[in-house]
Amino acid sequence: MKSIIVIGAYCPDTERKQLLENCINSLQPIRKDFDILISSHVHVPEHIIDKVDYYFYDKDNELITDWDLMNTPWFSPNDNLTIVSSLTSNYSTYLAVFKTLINGMGCAKNLGYKIAHWVEYDSFFTDYDDFYDNINILK
Repeated sequence: MKSIIVIGAYCPDTERKQLLENCINSLQPIRKDFDILISSHVHVPEHIIDKVDYYFYDKDNELITDWDLMNTPWFSPNDNLTIVSSLTSNYSTYLAVFKTLINGMGCAKNLGYKIAHWVEYDSFFTDYDDFYDNINILK
């Protein structure tokens, strides 16, 4: 059985839909060895879906707004300073992002794939060695 490439996508606007299509187009040269699944919280245009094997749409794009549940990401602008704060926005996307990952990888597993590769929709590939190297490592 082929391996599968799972693309996590949140593309609510034209610019991000184009990035997703560019990603999928860049993967076409290795389609003989890999299937492709898109996992998304927003609808993907049909002309893009036609270029992949599977499409998983989850209508829930739940954002976390409860202060007690907000994650505290950190940023270190230099060795002497680390900033830990939930105050970068009024919500957290962690739940939505993890659901996209879990839904996509879960679908791949349920479809019988033994090896799955996760990529983000704004990736673009000209070299495919890492995909093949990962298959060998995972075996």
